[in-house]
Amino acid sequence: MIVEDAVWGIDIGRSSLKAIRMHKLRDTVEITGVDVIDYYGSSEEQPSTAEIRQALAQFRQRNKVKAGDIIAIAVPGYAAFTRFIKLPPVEDKKIGDVVKYEAAQQIPFPLSDVIWSFQKVDRKYEPGEEIDVGIFAIREEIVMNLLADFDAAKLHADIITIAPLALFNFARHEMDIPEESVVVDIGADHTDLVVIEYGKFHVRNLPLAGNDITKKLMEEFEISFAEAEKLKIKAAQSKQADKLFAVMQPTLRDFVGEIMRSLSFYRSGAKQMVLLGNATRLEGLADYFASNLDMKINRFFDIMHMELAHDVDITLLQEHLPSFGVAMGLALQGAGKGQSSINLMPRKLYKARQIERKQPMFIVAAALLFFLILFMYLSSSSQITTLDESLEKANVVLTDLEEVEDEQAKLKDSSGYRKDSLEFVEFAKRRNMPLEIINKINQAVPDNLDAIPPVLLGKFGGDLFPPYPDAEMDTTNREKVWLLGLEFNQVKDPQDKAGIEVVLTAAVIADDEDVKTIQRLKSIFADRLAAQFDKKADDILELPATTRIRSLSPSRRAAQNDDGSRQTYYMFKLRWTVPFPEEQEKGPDKAPEEPDK
Repeated sequence: MIVEDAVWGIDIGRSSLKAIRMHKLRDTVEITGVDVIDYYGSSEEQPSTAEIRQALAQFRQRNKVKAGDIIAIAVPGYAAFTRFIKLPPVEDKKIGDVVKYEAAQQIPFPLSDVIWSFQKVDRKYEPGEEIDVGIFAIREEIVMNLLADFDAAKLHADIITIAPLALFNFARHEMDIPEESVVVDIGADHTDLVVIEYGKFHVRNLPLAGNDITKKLMEEFEISFAEAEKLKIKAAQSKQADKLFAVMQPTLRDFVGEIMRSLSFYRSGAKQMVLLGNATRLEGLADYFASNLDMKINRFFDIMHMELAHDVDITLLQEHLPSFGVAMGLALQGAGKGQSSINLMPRKLYKARQIERKQPMFIVAAALLFFLILFMYLSSSSQITTLDESLEKANVVLTDLEEVEDEQAKLKDSSGYRKDSLEFVEFAKRRNMPLEIINKINQAVPDNLDAIPPVLLGKFGGDLFPPYPDAEMDTTNREKVWLLGLEFNQVKDPQDKAGIEVVLTAAVIADDEDVKTIQRLKSIFADRLAAQFDKKADDILELPATTRIRSLSPSRRAAQNDDGSRQTYYMFKLRWTVPFPEEQEKGPDKAPEEPDK
């Protein structure tokens, strides 16, 4: 399974911060981290900004949050506007224009003061049927305050959504529920209710919560809030369990009444309920809801459709599992596994953070482009001294890049660039290959090879200088092979080993129309090349485009030389492939070794 970037779902609750880290795998997700941080203040009161920021700073210290990690957060349902509307059947590309008009009518704030988005309900529509669209909005002030808390802890959020939408994502992915069902997440100070109906869902915030039960116990027994909270959790083990439950029962009846009114308002036929939140640990609560609502109650006490990494703190996860619904739904959306994709992050901030995340890739791409240009330059050079000097310069650049990479590694995770790193390592291993090829070609050329005459440096088909008039020089040149050009092309063939294709352009001098002399010199040179590269003579092929021997002179008629001969330069091209050294096998998840730069 291929592991991609990590996703953090962070839920800022009333009494604690809850966080889940997931990795997206090929066909599922894996939970790789979990954390719960209680605020230092009392859970009876709303946490202050200082408490939230301290908890986020503590979370940053306890967890390795990398620069490439995606962070998804949520605002409470009561702080957001949610409404589903019906639109006439229009094309998908026109839905945005229609929804914008409807949003201005539906949202009770000026659009300039809110951040809003919409999502079409993904279900099968009959021809001509109206389209269901959900509109979601948050006041910009609430979003910016939440982002400021995360920025203070150097945690840059990528996704902002509404807690009930995260619950919807969680329930549809993890809980085996029918198309018509209801999700109830009982928090400390409010309760989120999500009514699911065939891909469509309704969101409502109930004013009742777990603290209302605790306060009833405080009033009845005249004890502190903390003592009443402990008494509530351990009510089933108490000798006065019946009395405690009788005290809580009026509040529970109010819960049942609110849920029934919501189901009636939305005309839901749901017969199953997902019950979430720490209050679900209260013994007898599920049975009370089941009997009074005539529903099957599903409680979240086990992981069914997600993988668990071996190093996850299982004890911590099991202790707080019922309260992780929002955090898991956020992480699932970040991993692309959520049915709701609403993101209320301000557009400018979202683009800026995407650029910030991609910045390391730009650096790697620039470095690879530099090395490609350098490689092309070195390949075209035929002088060893120039090659050595260029390689020394490259080593200096590589050293500077290593220093830059070390600084980047302190802030950014390099695991996302494994593929680029492996390609870079292979390039480093093969950078001397063109030099080795040139050395072997030099050894195949006769030792008395002189400098290329100026006559061979002109463009084919243009005006050329005539051959040297010196008859003695002409006679000497008859047994020579003149190198005109050398090209390297990387080849990748599924049937053959990858390597470098070498295309060599050469010329010989022979009497006009003396084909036998031309073929003989070309054959001798090809045999010497084959010996140098451990190949058969047949492996040194002449390119199809140059199988016909052509004169390099403007005209096939050459002036008669002093020795009475009529000599002409003839060009030919040879091609063969030099395979790359065989690569060592690596495990799919094994970290690459540090290349010798």
